[in-house]
Amino acid sequence: MKHLSVRFVNTCLLIGTLLLPCAALAISLEAYTKQCEKELDIPENSITKFDCLDGEILPTSQFGENCDSQAFLGDVLCVDNSRLGMMSFSTNPDVKGVWICRKYATFKDDPNDKFYHDIAMIIHNRKNGKTCFFQNDLNPTSDSNMVPEPGGESSPTPPWRTPPDTAAAHCTSCHKNDPFIISPHVAQAFNLFNLTRFNPKGLYSVVGSENGGDFTSFTANIAPASKEDARGLFAKSSGGCAGICHFDPANVGGMVDKAIQKHWMPLGNPMAPQWITPKTSETPGHTDPPGFSPYNFNPSVGQFYSLRSNGQIWGFNGSGGGGCFGTFCPHWTLLDSNPNTAEIAASGTKLYQRHTTGLIWEFTGVQCLDVGSCPGWRMLDNNSSSAQIVSGGGHLYQLRQDHSIWRWTGARCSGNSCPGWQMVDKNSTVDIVASGNSLYQRRGDGSTWIYTGTACSGNSCPGWQKIGNDPKTTDLVDGSTAVYRLNQSGEVWKYTGTPCNSSGCPGWQLLLSANTNVKQIAAGSTSLYRLDTNGTVWRYQGPGQNWVQLDSFARNVEISASFSGLLLRHSAGDVWRFKGPVCSNGGCPGWMQIQSFTDTISILGARQ
Repeated sequence: MKHLSVRFVNTCLLIGTLLLPCAALAISLEAYTKQCEKELDIPENSITKFDCLDGEILPTSQFGENCDSQAFLGDVLCVDNSRLGMMSFSTNPDVKGVWICRKYATFKDDPNDKFYHDIAMIIHNRKNGKTCFFQNDLNPTSDSNMVPEPGGESSPTPPWRTPPDTAAAHCTSCHKNDPFIISPHVAQAFNLFNLTRFNPKGLYSVVGSENGGDFTSFTANIAPASKEDARGLFAKSSGGCAGICHFDPANVGGMVDKAIQKHWMPLGNPMAPQWITPKTSETPGHTDPPGFSPYNFNPSVGQFYSLRSNGQIWGFNGSGGGGCFGTFCPHWTLLDSNPNTAEIAASGTKLYQRHTTGLIWEFTGVQCLDVGSCPGWRMLDNNSSSAQIVSGGGHLYQLRQDHSIWRWTGARCSGNSCPGWQMVDKNSTVDIVASGNSLYQRRGDGSTWIYTGTACSGNSCPGWQKIGNDPKTTDLVDGSTAVYRLNQSGEVWKYTGTPCNSSGCPGWQLLLSANTNVKQIAAGSTSLYRLDTNGTVWRYQGPGQNWVQLDSFARNVEISASFSGLLLRHSAGDVWRFKGPVCSNGGCPGWMQIQSFTDTISILGARQ
């Protein structure tokens, strides 16, 4: 069944563009699809069909006004039930395809049926930047929700345009800085698919734009974001924004005023409205600078963070990839810039920081708008004696200078009153670690204890059980499912779950005999790593005391692990991620640089 309509406009996907007449000729759709698969580094015939009904419904109203977040495309206007979806097409984590099935008000689409006037798809490889654009034929009829693969034979009348006709839509007149544009209309869906930071400010080129190909015209439109300015931010490049906001076409005739006012505009655009975030009982109100929009950074389990000597906190947004291009390392988002920051802690999707003044803060999800404007934090405590914070299982704990341990109950500060803390111990504690839902402490005599869940009553704190009694213990390290200890002789032990009894503390398994070269141990969800003083890095392989070498570099100074893998920091400040393989034949090729700051002082992998 087809719906008849009069169609007079060409579109480009995701947000769209103003229209130009079509041109045609050249490579076939089937040949172009195969070329895309080859250059995107995915298997042949992997670009498959999809069902529009599998996508997320895109909202048209979110800010209190009708149509205040509609599609920013002239003839779409305000019609509900357009959908956006994502496909991977292969096991390659660096390749994602985003498709949209759009309904048009001007063509009197029925928002409740299964037919769509405008179907389009972008597939992007963030590692090499290669990108492919596909657009349906936009004929006078609407297409059903079942969309065949481009260039395939699953439909007798394929809905896809030829490559020359798709090129004539000039998609990159809007998709300038990033293949995936994010506006309020699509932001919710992009967030659900974890694509909001898939490859901001990374490589970007269009397949078929070389050597006079059909998409040659696209090249002139692409304006990649420039490198960092002196403040550490990405400056606006000519012709568009830095991949974190939407390009604002000059001609917005026919758009609804409210949609324009609510739209995300390029960084620094003087025509952009100021976003005003109202004050709440928990957070102060703030007004964003003109041309900037509140943009959420959404931490995931295993999230990586780094802390610089100037107090800046950065979140890694290159999950599954994220390499540098020379010294250009784009896959990090600035989350705070406060010179008082002394320590960060994270677990699950939670991120916290402690200041040198003792103040403790929780990240709310809003990234920095500028180096001096980082509104995404709310205060949890203002006790100047706070000495350490740790997090596990989404819970937050602090150790104070008087050796007392406190657990955050969830109540946030109101003014200078911060009632959300409950004391769970007051002893000779020198260190605390959290692993999953478990809390451990190391006392001054080297003994190790696990929290059983009973808080203090006055000065009585019975909620602890002894699990270790080695006076030579120097460090406790938390994994997601286990805790490990390191002692002065370099021995590494894993706690197996049996607490101490009258006969001793039998609940420990030896993973490494005495080795005075051990400098640090770090644990991920199931893996244990160690860094030796000579710069070698090792992963526990088991059984017994079997370890496999991952690196050998004298300037290695810190390791950190999480569910997402292993990070390594050099003395020069640069950060590397282990991708494999392990060392062999005198070489250790398994590392990829992901950050090039020269003043990184700490790296952190979020606990589970």
